[in-house]
Amino acid sequence: KNECIIDKVLVNDGDYINKGEPIYSYYKTEQYKNAIAEYPEIKKIYTNISHSDTAKNTITKLKEYAVSETVYANKNGVVSGINITDGDFVEKGSEILRISDKESFEISVNINEASIEKIETGQKAEITFTALKDKIYNGTVTNIAEEAKQTSGLTGKETSVEVIITLDDIVDNLRPGYTSNCSIITSTDKNVIVIPYECIRSDDFGEYVYKINKTKAV
Repeated sequence: KNECIIDKVLVNDGDYINKGEPIYSYYKTEQYKNAIAEYPEIKKIYTNISHSDTAKNTITKLKEYAVSETVYANKNGVVSGINITDGDFVEKGSEILRISDKESFEISVNINEASIEKIETGQKAEITFTALKDKIYNGTVTNIAEEAKQTSGLTGKETSVEVIITLDDIVDNLRPGYTSNCSIITSTDKNVIVIPYECIRSDDFGEYVYKINKTKAV
């Protein structure tokens, strides 16, 4: 959640990991800033800390002045989407990796800030996957992020909120990373008659439809 420098990545893409096992270790950049105050000779290195090559060079110094912390898996699953290597500088809010449980697939979608007030946990969703054609899967909104973030959309940068949708059913041939399209059902009307649009007529008084009354259309 906060900016840091990666010490060691302890897993690989495709690894199955159990809850509680270590996945990576890191140094808080606050520790490095504290070291700067006490040891001015490393101040020059920190000025370019966001450059990956320089960040890697800081690991040696960090080991002298700080203690790394380890992150452990919060659930069983398959590791995928690793976006870090040893020595990388990671900005606040960056996605580092994913742990996908095949028995509880989660889909992350970004909802524009103009629509997020319509979304609630527990709402149902219909999901399709590009790789699994002509089939609709059911899901449930299980989490809504507390913070909004800037994302790239069709019209440029936009503010959105991350929403997690969990699949209701186990899908054996579904793989982490597949492209999906999600439709969240925000409201439902019951006892509604649905008719084809082409049956609707209109005149100066408004729209109407014909129905059969005995042997006549009225």
